[in-house]
Amino acid sequence: MIKLFHADFHIGAPNQLEGYGPQNLDPSNFDEWVLGDVYDLVNTKKSLVEAAEAEFKKMRALYGRRYITGNHEAQGDYDHFEWVDEEKRIAVMHGDYIFWGNEKSMKYRRKSHGAGFLKRLLWVNAVEAFEAGYDRQLKEDDLDRFVKFCKLNQIKTLIVGHLHPSKPIDFMRDGRRLIVLKRGTTMIDLDRL
Repeated sequence: MIKLFHADFHIGAPNQLEGYGPQNLDPSNFDEWVLGDVYDLVNTKKSLVEAAEAEFKKMRALYGRRYITGNHEAQGDYDHFEWVDEEKRIAVMHGDYIFWGNEKSMKYRRKSHGAGFLKRLLWVNAVEAFEAGYDRQLKEDDLDRFVKFCKLNQIKTLIVGHLHPSKPIDFMRDGRRLIVLKRGTTMIDLDRL
């Protein structure tokens, strides 16, 4: 069973993934999932926030439970999981809870929408330049949080975004599998997991 997972396009932000936008989304394809930060309402130009929010809300409604929000959609909600295949215990979530913990995740998810000139051109671009030369890795605290979360929810495989690695990360610990997707669209055959 092949599924498509979209993660971290950051539509509307200065660091929007080149070549990715709403045209890559097809909510009528029930094998397609959105794992958050496809829209970046925090870093969208202030003058474009209203239109971006409307587009995001439309897509979220069309996808239903297959649209998991990320920290940059800033909906004030919790990072949560959804079953992609409950029988095989395969779940998805954005991943900010796994990599940041609840406190930092919730603080970011409550940010206001829209960014001014300085934030968009200086801060976001500085972070992007840093990320270009730094490949984020899994930390012990992240892995401990991941294992505890999976055991609590009886998840065998958890697929997430958020971390922006240069290539997907596939990691096993204590019989639990963590798959961290790179930015963009990733196809996964669940029968091979």
